[in-house]
Amino acid sequence: MPAATTASVHTVLVGHQGSTSTASQIAKTEVVRDTESFADIVRGLHVYGRKVLRTESIAKAFVKLD
Repeated sequence: MPAATTASVHTVLVGHQGSTSTASQIAKTEVVRDTESFADIVRGLHVYGRKVLRTESIAKAFVKLD
């Protein structure tokens, strides 16, 4: 969302909770031996995404503060 042109005008994005959707999951994990201690390191790949489901439920407003 581009910023407003003047300093006193702010851009606000508003919407209903059901207008967007998000998802996330841990796709891959692996266990690696730590070379500096007797511990194991678990690392994983976290993937996520988002999508607008209902564009009519989202609005963009320009608010001027005095």
